[in-house]
Amino acid sequence: MKHNLFLFIGISLFINLSAQDKPRGTRPKGMSFMPEGTFVNYTKTPDNTIYVSAFWVGNEVTNAEYAEFIEYANAHPNEELKLVNLENPSTHKYGNLRPKVIGMNEYISIIKYSEIRNYLIDFEKLPHEDYLYNKKYATYPVVGISNKAAQWYCAWKTEMEVKKGKSSVYRYRLQTEDEWIYMASQIKTIHKDYNPKKVVPSQKGKVDIRKLHHLLDNVSEWTSTNTYKNNTLQKVVKGGSWFGNQGIFESKSFEENTAKRYIGFRVVRAYMRKE
Repeated sequence: MKHNLFLFIGISLFINLSAQDKPRGTRPKGMSFMPEGTFVNYTKTPDNTIYVSAFWVGNEVTNAEYAEFIEYANAHPNEELKLVNLENPSTHKYGNLRPKVIGMNEYISIIKYSEIRNYLIDFEKLPHEDYLYNKKYATYPVVGISNKAAQWYCAWKTEMEVKKGKSSVYRYRLQTEDEWIYMASQIKTIHKDYNPKKVVPSQKGKVDIRKLHHLLDNVSEWTSTNTYKNNTLQKVVKGGSWFGNQGIFESKSFEENTAKRYIGFRVVRAYMRKE
């Protein structure tokens, strides 16, 4: 177990951050700015230099935040939720546009809350029976969430800001595997509560980088990155958890409808210099 704990220490990394370290515009509530930059992944042959665009990123989504989504879905069963179809590479250029200017049906999937509300969380995959709704755990990271449910949450979070009249909002989404590695590679030291034996609040303990907590521990995190395992399309999961260690360049993967008691997620949003 210990060699996994310090796996990334023995891996050479080169990180080049952009000079534009301070963002323009309004900072989204509860999110930190990650400037553009590159990192070299020496685990691949030949060495692979990866560029990452600037983005906004939050901490682990909490039970309280996710419970609000569930309550909204139950209260508005006939309302439609719009998701940009990023599975098709030809639609990627639309992923960061303002929601109101995306009017092409072929790039959007529309679903009613009544169709998904029974699939938003797997209560059998929670650390405690009352984990989601007990106020004691309100600030703890939500788990028992499938990758698909996490995508629905991102779409709902976007729609809620549109309803508030925020014209400059861009779509929220899951982080990519490269974005996660880029962030985690900037961590200088491992704090003593790395890989605790039980789940803790999302913002408890020392900050890893840029007001972000628990990139390496607490709960593992869903990404939007696809991979194939046994000829089956799956989504990549990054980071260690209270359930076990996982180094920066290690990963797991599961089908998008799978839920685990140790997997949660965090939300990111594209950064546009003109916003």
